[in-house]
Amino acid sequence: MKFIISLVGALCVTGSLATSGRAQQPASPEQLTAAHELFVVMRLEPNLNASIERLVDAQVKQNPLLEPYRKHLLDYFSEQMSWARLKDDMARFYAEEFTLEDLRRLADFYRTPLGEKAASRIPRLNARCAELGMKHIQENMADLEKRIQQESRKNDDASSAATRSTLEKRIQQESQ
Repeated sequence: MKFIISLVGALCVTGSLATSGRAQQPASPEQLTAAHELFVVMRLEPNLNASIERLVDAQVKQNPLLEPYRKHLLDYFSEQMSWARLKDDMARFYAEEFTLEDLRRLADFYRTPLGEKAASRIPRLNARCAELGMKHIQENMADLEKRIQQESRKNDDASSAATRSTLEKRIQQESQ
């Protein structure tokens, strides 16, 4: 489960950009087209595929027991997170967050040398950041488990008190 959460989280971040802060608006056909053009210059399709492989490799490295299943993990996530499956929804997300002019200007940026450099390096940086986040989470998992156990005890105590109260009321009603 942790593997799936980290993979999905990192993949969502892989193509992310800072939003313009405007409220979401329905996407126009022109915006959708501009978003798809932006994806081409950002090289999102090959970056997505590489991200899946990097993240599976990181998980296998972290948990060597997954090694025999590496190919199955890659196949499964490549199918479920395929570019063909994601690109239209992703275009809609971008078109809802950015104006047509924003999308065109972003594409212009990604055509520059710095934009090309960013397009090639941001996916690796995002994968590294996701790995770092998961490392910190795993290193401190005992703290989370402790917090959950404490809350569970509180809930059990509250539930037990409510059950006792209900039983006492029934006993009182039956004895009258």
